Formats: sequence, structure tokens, C-alpha cells
Amino acid sequence: MNVKIQSIRFKADQKLVDYLEKKYEKLDKYFDRIVDLDIKLSLEKTGQVQDKIVEFVLKVPGETIVSKSSDKAFETAIDESYDKLKIQIKKYKEKLRQR
Repeated sequence: MNVKIQSIRFKADQKLVDYLEKKYEKLDKYFDRIVDLDIKLSLEKTGQVQDKIVEFVLKVPGETIVSKSSDKAFETAIDESYDKLKIQIKKYKEKLRQR
């Protein structure tokens, strides 16, 4: 699996990158034929608070799975997006089995 992490409008610290690594390393146990994973981290200023946006773009044979979440903290947004991604992977695997 090729992994690319982009931080848009800020520089991600090592603690955040390590947290992400722990999350995406677990994806292999849900589906072992993942080709690419692009992770985009960005800040969006809405009023006085900056929302943290996390987007996972997962490429598997024949399909691209996208999961996006936003929250006040990156860790929470990562967890939400990761959970959405797991559900989509399970649906994709079920679709493959039915063929």
C-alpha cells in the first residue's frame, strides 16, 4: 500500500503523523488489496474557530473509496473518517463476494 499524507495550510507535527500511521496500518486487516491511500489534512476557518478536516482517499482494484470528516480536533476527525472508511471497505468486500 502506497501512503501519501498531505497537510494543507499548515505543517503536521510528528505526533499527528504517528497517530495517522497507527490508524492506517490497521486497514490491511480489513482488506489486503489496497493499492493507494491518500490522506489530506486541512484547516478551514469558520468564524473564530478553525475546523480540522480529514479526508481519506483509498484506491482498491476497480474502485475509489472516499471518507471525509471535520471536527475541532484532528484526532476526533481522523477517528470519524476512519470509522466511515471501515464501513465502506466492508460494503465493498461484500459486493465483491456477491459477484
